Amino acid sequence: MNWMENFIEQCLAEVPPGKYRTRTEKELRDHLECRHRALAEAGRTEAEVQAEALAAMGDPDRLRGEYRSAWNRTPQARTGRLGVIAGGCLLMGTLYICIAVFLSVLGFTTDAISTSPTVLGRTFPMYGDTVALTIFGSSLFLLPFSLGALYLRACFRDARRPAVWVTLGLLAAWAGEKAAIISLSALIYEMPPGLDLLHRISRGGDMTAPWFTPTYIALTFLGCLILGQLFGRKTERRHKPA
Repeated sequence: MNWMENFIEQCLAEVPPGKYRTRTEKELRDHLECRHRALAEAGRTEAEVQAEALAAMGDPDRLRGEYRSAWNRTPQARTGRLGVIAGGCLLMGTLYICIAVFLSVLGFTTDAISTSPTVLGRTFPMYGDTVALTIFGSSLFLLPFSLGALYLRACFRDARRPAVWVTLGLLAAWAGEKAAIISLSALIYEMPPGLDLLHRISRGGDMTAPWFTPTYIALTFLGCLILGQLFGRKTERRHKPA
């Protein structure tokens, strides 16, 4: 990589591939080549040309922040972020279902999940059992949401405020889980979604989702906020000097 490409890479290190990056790469390259020609024609040595051209372009660290901010305002960036969040929700939802099925195979019983046969040779009814409810509910949240947070962190590591986007992705999955449970319960009980249905299924003894209690709802909401901050912490990336 020559000095021009190295400088361009430093400036656009936090801008993902796409139309904006392609256009900006061309603009930066044109500026550098124009300055190179002008300085070379003025009789400068190659070392002088390089030093003066880079000095005229400015600090790449400052430019990197400006280009990142400009990228974040593009339609492609907004669409891309929404797509990442949707992908994270799909990942967490898939893991959630897999873990629920796995726990049911181990013997945790509800009306909605089959438990025959069980790996452990016994069942763990969750109706009113605080320990079983805690194990089941904690597993449904911690495993898929932690892995989802890792995915979101990897996708948003170059965002200006990654913690905000990781948290938004987790909260979107959190809201999706609640909406799915309420919708399925509405179909099972043939009741319209509303306070009456929510009251029925959130007392810890419901046969379809006994873990779906006010405590579970509140703690998982708080858990999303905590995971968002833990996994969304900004990490500085090292850039090669010009």
